[in-house]
Amino acid sequence: MSRDAITAIRPALEAIVAERAGDPSRNGAALEQRPTRYAVTFTGDRVPKLILPVVPAHDDHAGLLAWQTSVMGLDPRHPATRAVHEGQAGPDGHVHISRAGAPPIRFEPASIVNTARKFLPALGWQLQPTDREPFGFKDEHCRRIAHVLRLACGTSKAPDAKQEAAAIAGTFLGRSEAVEGYTGYGTSPQRYEAAEALRRDDYGSPARYLIDSQTGELCIRVSDLQAAAREHVGASLPHGWLQARMEHLGWDRVRLDGHRSPGREGRGGPHARCDVFRGHLPTDDDGPVTT
Repeated sequence: MSRDAITAIRPALEAIVAERAGDPSRNGAALEQRPTRYAVTFTGDRVPKLILPVVPAHDDHAGLLAWQTSVMGLDPRHPATRAVHEGQAGPDGHVHISRAGAPPIRFEPASIVNTARKFLPALGWQLQPTDREPFGFKDEHCRRIAHVLRLACGTSKAPDAKQEAAAIAGTFLGRSEAVEGYTGYGTSPQRYEAAEALRRDDYGSPARYLIDSQTGELCIRVSDLQAAAREHVGASLPHGWLQARMEHLGWDRVRLDGHRSPGREGRGGPHARCDVFRGHLPTDDDGPVTT
């Protein structure tokens, strides 16, 4: 086990030692009674109110994990050892909490942590037999839990909009066929040829993308990239989501519209039209991009 992993679970290990100083046969009772640095407490009111422990500093990774272990009622022998934000950036992404010697806990999407109505069943059905029954959290508690979980994940772990768009484009390019010798900037017949070149030969054939002969830009049909994006994020896409991502990448959405023949005569002839995203992928100088 690495030094960082040992540091992350040290508070829980110390708690185990303290617990075993009592009666080790009383698993549940010992877990309930054991005082911890991040213990959940209650007010002395006639109707006691739940009080969450003080939130550790944003760079106290071990403390943030120990806080989650305590507040979620995880068995200290199987504490949270890592929290990662995966997939789509923001509330629609997934949160993966690794545990020592126990299956991970996942919240899909991450936004379910913010409300008690969704968080409690999601947490409860993933707990182990030796974990504690969840507290009666309210929405105000869940917002705090979500905040600490976000800090534990680290904002740098989730891809930004530009990285996410480049990764989606990479998902598409990796299974598609490049077409060269066409441009979307030329005459009407040239635009017609470019739009036709992006059309699939038949059902089941690989999708195509154009390498523009004038600019070197990549040109991908919007419908094809949307299909790749849905597969990449594993979910349906809100309206305008992909276009916003591609704009962050510096790509434009344009319409390739042309007739096979030039002039007035061509207006009555064969016509091709499709909406595309076009632009350049980031280079190594723009920073690393994971595809």
